[in-house]
Amino acid sequence: MFLLTVVYAKCTIAERRLLWDDLSSQNLGSHPCVFVGDFNIIRNDSEMRRGRPRPSMAMEDFNNWIHQRSLMEMAMTESIFTWCNGQLGHARSWARLDHALMDSSSLALFPNASCLYLPCSTSDHAPMFIAPKKDPFVYGPAPFRFQQMWVDHHSFLDYVHVGWDLRVDGSTIQILTRKLKQTKVVLREWNKRVFRHTLGRIDALEKQVEEIKQHLLVNWEGNLERESHMVVSNLASWQRREKIQLA
Repeated sequence: MFLLTVVYAKCTIAERRLLWDDLSSQNLGSHPCVFVGDFNIIRNDSEMRRGRPRPSMAMEDFNNWIHQRSLMEMAMTESIFTWCNGQLGHARSWARLDHALMDSSSLALFPNASCLYLPCSTSDHAPMFIAPKKDPFVYGPAPFRFQQMWVDHHSFLDYVHVGWDLRVDGSTIQILTRKLKQTKVVLREWNKRVFRHTLGRIDALEKQVEEIKQHLLVNWEGNLERESHMVVSNLASWQRREKIQLA
C-alpha cells in the first residue's frame, strides 16, 4: 500500500506556499508516499527554455519542501520539458512544471519506478505515464484482454463465429474451454490485423511530434512551426478515434 497525492499547484508564490505548508503539515504516517502532477514551478533554470525567468525565491520554496520531505525525482524518460506556452516563433517557451516525486519508502517499494512524459497534443502539458514497477522477469505471452472497441466493428461477430464454430470433441466442460480458447486465438489475430494500424499511427505521430519539438528547441523555423501544428492536430484526431473505440 502507498499514498498517492496528485498536485495541481497555483500560479502565484503566495498560493504555492500555502500548498507547501499544507503538504508539510499532513501526517501521512509510515505509508510510502508519491507526489505527482503540475507543480507550476521549476527546480532550477536548466528546466526551462526561453520565456520569462522564474523567481529564484519560488524555486527555493519548492526545493525546500522537497528536501524537507526527503523526496526524490522519479526516474524520467523522454523530454525534460513537460509544458509549452503554445506561442509562435521566438515567443514560444518550454519548462518542466510536472514532476513525479517519491520518498525513500516508496523507492524501496518500487525501486524500478519510472515516469514517461508523452508528447503534447490537445493540452499544453505533456501527459504523464507512471510505471510504478518494472519486472525484468516476465515470462510468456501477454495476457488476453477483451477490447470494448471490438464490439462496434462490423466484422466482430463474424470472427466470434469463426472461433466458436470450429469443431471440438470432449466432455461439456472440455468443449466449452476449447471453444473459448479457439475464439481467443481468432480474436487476437483479428485485432492485430484490424486495429494495429490505429495504434501504430498514433505511435508514429507521437514520435514525430517529439522530433519536431526537439528541432524547435534548437532553432525555430516557420515551416517547422506550421508542420508542428498540423501533426499535433492529426495526432489529436487519431486519439479521439481510439477513445471512441474504447468507450
